[in-house]
Amino acid sequence: MNIFKILANGDGSINEPNVSAFLGYLLNPYADHDLRFEFLTRFMEKIGDEGFNPLKYDYEILFEQAFRENGDQKKEKDIIDIVILCLEINNGNQKESIVKNILNSQQSLKKVFLIENKIKKNALKKGQLTKQYIKAKTELNIEDDKLHSIYVSPNTNDFIAEFEDPEVGKVVKNKTQVFWNGKESISNTLKDILYDETNAKIEPINDYTKQTIKAFIQFIETDFKSEKQDQKDRKNDGSYTDRYRKLNEEHQIEEKLFTLKNELIKRDSQFIKTLSSPNLSSPRFPYLCVTLKDITIKLHAGASSRDSISFLFQADRNVSNSKRKLAEISRKLNAEIKKENYDDAYCRTSDMQIQIPINEYDLIHSKLKSLINIAQNA
Repeated sequence: MNIFKILANGDGSINEPNVSAFLGYLLNPYADHDLRFEFLTRFMEKIGDEGFNPLKYDYEILFEQAFRENGDQKKEKDIIDIVILCLEINNGNQKESIVKNILNSQQSLKKVFLIENKIKKNALKKGQLTKQYIKAKTELNIEDDKLHSIYVSPNTNDFIAEFEDPEVGKVVKNKTQVFWNGKESISNTLKDILYDETNAKIEPINDYTKQTIKAFIQFIETDFKSEKQDQKDRKNDGSYTDRYRKLNEEHQIEEKLFTLKNELIKRDSQFIKTLSSPNLSSPRFPYLCVTLKDITIKLHAGASSRDSISFLFQADRNVSNSKRKLAEISRKLNAEIKKENYDDAYCRTSDMQIQIPINEYDLIHSKLKSLINIAQNA
C-alpha cells in the first residue's frame, strides 16, 4: 500500500501544496521524523555554498508565505511554497510563525531560502522566480547575499530553460535548481539516507518514517500519479502486464501449478475431470480451477507471491443459474459477493484468503475438498 498514491485517487487530494508540506516536514530538523538534520544538510549541500554549514544554525520552516512588492497591500501578492529562515543559534527567544516578526526579534538572520515547488510538468509559470525574489527581497528588506531561491521541479527541458533564463539570472542573484527525480535528486537523496541508515552510517530512523519515505520515493518516481492513474498508464503501455509475465516466468508458476494439479489428482482421481490446467490468460492472477455443476472454485497463485495458494468461489459465466448458486454459498458462509453485477462475480471468507504454500499438497487438497463439500450442500 502506498498512502500517497491512494490519497491522490478520486479528487487528487495529494496536490502541490500537500507535497510541499511533506517536503518541508522532512526539511525541518526538529520534526518527529527521526531524520534530525540529515535530510536538511544533504538538501542544503545542493546550493553549492561551501562556507555554509547547516548544523551551525537554527531554523524556521514556513509554508505558503505571501509577499507583495514593498509590502503594499494593494499590489498583487506572490505565494512562495516554503520559506526557510536560517538564524543564528536561538538564545531562548520565543519563536514566531511570521517571517517579519522573526526578523524583528533578537535572533540574527543568516539566510532566507525561498523554495518554489513544482511537481507537474505543465505547472511552469514564466517569470515566477523573478517576481517572487523581487517581492521577498523588497518586503523583507534584506541583501542579495542573504536571499537564496531554490527551484524544485521535474527534470525536464522547460523547467531547466526557465531556471537558466539569463533574464532570471539578472535579478535572482543566488539560485539553485533541485530535481525531484534523476541524478542528484530529492529521490536519490532519500534513497541514500535509507541506505546509510541500513548500513549503520547514520543514526537509526524509526520504522514508520522509513516506510513513509519509501512510499514517498515511489510516489516521486511515478511522477506523483495516483494509484489509479499509475495502473492505467502501465496497462496502456504494456508494462503492467509485462511485469506479471516476467514474474510468472521467474517463479516458474506454470510448472508449479502443473505439479500441484498432478499431486491433487494423485490424492483424488475425481479431479481428472473437474480440475483445469494452469490458466495464465490474466498474467496477474495465474490459477487452477475446479469446475462443478454450477459453480467454480479457483485456486489463485496470488498477485505478487508465486509460492502460495488462496481460494474463492466464482460464478461460471457459461452457466445460467451460477450467480444464484453463488448467492446461496455467500449466504451460507456470510461472505460478501464481490463484483456482483459482473460475469466473474465471486465470494470468499477470510480463511479462504489465507495463503497456503504451493507445495503443501495435503493441506491444499484438504481445503479444496471442504470447499467442494460446501458448494455441493449449499
